[in-house]
Amino acid sequence: MLQFLPVERKISLGVFLLGLFSCAVITPRTVVPGHLYLSGQPRGGQCERWIRDLGIRSIVSLRDPAKGSADHLAEKACTDRAGIMRLDLPFMASTDPPRHMLERYIRRFPSLPEPILIHCHSGIDRSSLGAFLALMLWDRPFDEAASWVRDFGKRLRLKGNPQRRFVDGFEAWCVNEGRPPDRAALVDYVERAYCPEEFRFALEAGEPPAEATASDPVRHPVRVTNTGSRPWVLSAGPERGIRLGVRLYGPFIGPPADPEDYYYDHRNEGWDACRAGMEEGGVAVGASRDWTLVFAAPAAPGLYLMAVDMVEEHRAWFSDYGRPPRLSFLRVAPPAAPDTPPLLP
Repeated sequence: MLQFLPVERKISLGVFLLGLFSCAVITPRTVVPGHLYLSGQPRGGQCERWIRDLGIRSIVSLRDPAKGSADHLAEKACTDRAGIMRLDLPFMASTDPPRHMLERYIRRFPSLPEPILIHCHSGIDRSSLGAFLALMLWDRPFDEAASWVRDFGKRLRLKGNPQRRFVDGFEAWCVNEGRPPDRAALVDYVERAYCPEEFRFALEAGEPPAEATASDPVRHPVRVTNTGSRPWVLSAGPERGIRLGVRLYGPFIGPPADPEDYYYDHRNEGWDACRAGMEEGGVAVGASRDWTLVFAAPAAPGLYLMAVDMVEEHRAWFSDYGRPPRLSFLRVAPPAAPDTPPLLP
């Protein structure tokens, strides 16, 4: 296909690929000597060698374990043999960092033994974001931390990449709030303010249903407003489109201590109860749509966690990247016992 590209496009593509390969990290880059290093995916004997030569005591992988599972398994076996700490936080290179993953990073990173090695696939995008977060959590100057992300964009002549978008958004928020861009501000930004623009929406609804009878229909009217940066494309088909959905988790004997933590722990499996908004059309930025979620209450009595959220089919639930879904509890009662006819004498 390259032969059909104009000469100037071929040259631009060549410059981009040259920059990409020149940035790829074959050996670890030093961020803070003796404390923090960045690299691409360790392969072959690199994991053992870097642990030995750099004294690595923790490895943070920002790759999705499902992508490159052989590398992931080999690296895990290496860290298990060496007895060092390991943290898997799957970020995507081409999309904005998910809020709940940023929160896990902020919560877990400070307790990792040093020196620490952070890696993604090539060591040039997600790893640079990992360096920014690490330096901010260590109270290093903002400009020093931000340079790891911004210099990457300059070398590849990229503007507006997801990692830089996060750093620039944080800096702009600090200016607007009149706060210095420090560790405390970063934590507040991620927990209270951060949400990628394309995943922003608002829900207006009355009290969600709190009680139901097993297998009976449950109705929950909701008004959804698109407060993001792109129109929503709806679809009547199940394979594509943006729509409203509800997932259920449980039953529980008692409610989870922190419903939001429970929801974001992907070891806890829920199921899709229903979708609303399966129709042709769209929702413009700033526009609202009224939908009603209708689903059958679970057949097993008990307490269930109900999560109402927007979803883009075959891409993501909006809460994966932005703010949490609307969480509430639904108590399901057993069906009434059937009337028993009186015994004849």
